[in-house]
Amino acid sequence: MKKIYLISFLITSIILMSGCEKFLDKQPIATVTSVGFYNTKENTTLAVNAIYDVWTWERWGDLLYAQGDCGSDDAEVGGNPTIVDDQADAQYIMLYKSLSNNTYVTKFAKLCYTGIQRANNVLQGTDPSNNKLTFDPSKLRGEASFLRAQFYYYLATTIGPVPLILEPLNSDQFTTGNREAGDNEKGTKQLESIYTQIVKDLEYAASVLPAKSATSPGRATKAAAYGYLIKTYATMATSKYIFADKAKTDYWNKVVEYSDKIRTEDPRILEPDYHRLYTVNGENSSESLFEIQFIAAGNYGPQGEGNEAPINFGPRGLFDWVSNYGYGLNSPTVELVKIFDINNGTATPIKWQDQWIIKPVFPLDSNSGAKKEAFLKIQMKKYAPDLLKSYVDYDPRLDLIAKPGDSLYNIDKNKYYKIRAFKGSNDGLFSATGFWDMKTCSALIDGGNQANQLNKILLRYADVLLIEAEAKLALGDAAKATDLVNQIRKRAQDSRYVADPTVGTNSYHPGFAIKAGTTPKLADPSSVTLQDIQLERRKELFLEGVRFYDLVRWDLANATLGNRPMEFHQRSYSWKNDQTIFVPIPSIMISDGKGSVIQNPGY
Repeated sequence: MKKIYLISFLITSIILMSGCEKFLDKQPIATVTSVGFYNTKENTTLAVNAIYDVWTWERWGDLLYAQGDCGSDDAEVGGNPTIVDDQADAQYIMLYKSLSNNTYVTKFAKLCYTGIQRANNVLQGTDPSNNKLTFDPSKLRGEASFLRAQFYYYLATTIGPVPLILEPLNSDQFTTGNREAGDNEKGTKQLESIYTQIVKDLEYAASVLPAKSATSPGRATKAAAYGYLIKTYATMATSKYIFADKAKTDYWNKVVEYSDKIRTEDPRILEPDYHRLYTVNGENSSESLFEIQFIAAGNYGPQGEGNEAPINFGPRGLFDWVSNYGYGLNSPTVELVKIFDINNGTATPIKWQDQWIIKPVFPLDSNSGAKKEAFLKIQMKKYAPDLLKSYVDYDPRLDLIAKPGDSLYNIDKNKYYKIRAFKGSNDGLFSATGFWDMKTCSALIDGGNQANQLNKILLRYADVLLIEAEAKLALGDAAKATDLVNQIRKRAQDSRYVADPTVGTNSYHPGFAIKAGTTPKLADPSSVTLQDIQLERRKELFLEGVRFYDLVRWDLANATLGNRPMEFHQRSYSWKNDQTIFVPIPSIMISDGKGSVIQNPGY
């Protein structure tokens, strides 16, 4: 599928490329292609591939990490700790002070609407009323419907009440507003219309899409459609902002129904080793419901095919290889690290201790680079806790946060390199929080910004199981809810790594073997509470762009983010209850709407 994306893009970009001058390419495809373009399966497949391709564009995930992770209590923007305004647009989102010209928001909205425009083109061109079609378009229409729903799902959760466009746009058609008749200031009716359309698109997609075993990696499947239906219905069941007059129990029953359909129609299982999910070896695994496909590419630009995230989020400094490796964005907070259990052999697991964070202050005689490096190595050796040796075991998911003493493996050099995991603002290679994100940087890559081919998982089965646990608990089945949570915890227990020099370089973590541990502790039968499920989602899905949206749908955002501690730059947050749950509508969308697009409250 990865090669298909690249080849199809080169062919189809000539036909489907969006313009740069306006917010959207408003010219319908019928005016730039020969009549009957969609009459053949080959052409329609190229057009559908071009919808998928939008997900691989440069900086596609900026808003999802800046709002989903850094807008929550899981991460700070990070970057160069000596530069107060590094990645300013991300910081404004994190601080809930985003402006309508924020580049992260504008780029993400353009990406989504480009995908929606391409999906609309396909759906119009393959309408069943077209009696000139030479093939059955159902599967490809299902993929286009799935992708359109996916783009609207992310627009609705990030930006809120956006224009709902279901047909290809003519030059005078972007006067479609973002408020239903009789709507309120918050656009509640508009949001409800968007979620209703998402459900409609996904239900159709699920009815015609194949199971994973019957299609190519990376393409939409029944399980992917059911998974996003589960996410959508969970939002409808819990959010106080939409469908307040509806019976929430009905939505939870839908979550259970579609969870069962995954098991019967397109079965998925948890990947046995949690770490493997975030490696090239673990791409398109049994747990993945949908992931963005990347290929190794040295090119840089809006339509590049490689994944920038490993460089953007990778540690800024490594010992003995390159001093400045990544940009160090999306730095995990101390508060996130503290939620993970560390078993010290007693009845009560301990938590991460503040004194384990290394905050070196350079001595006066360490001005030269060599002296600084030698000083830091001494500090690391002296203070870095070795969890594998010092404790019985710990929650292995903590491995996906780089801590003092941790290393990154370089495949080409067959060697581990110690990470410079220091907290402070007196060195450009330090971390804003003392930690780094390892979910996007499983191995060192020599190359440019887009050299990494590591896929990005947008939805996986663990997410679905934990939502199903919420549903079961809400419907009174605490036993099943507990069982679902314990499935997640048991996989974590079974993912423990121990040093083993006999494990060779054919492994994605040479020198380490898997040995089941006892942490996190399994819940007693029928004992799980909603708070347990909420905490388990945070432990399982941290730094995957979901925490902020979970807090919003649980109605915990005001309490959690209104009193959020700042760990680094000490800049004030500006959380406004019930207003900053969305970023602002991009100003260019408002100007292109010619008065029909209304800004979100508070901006």
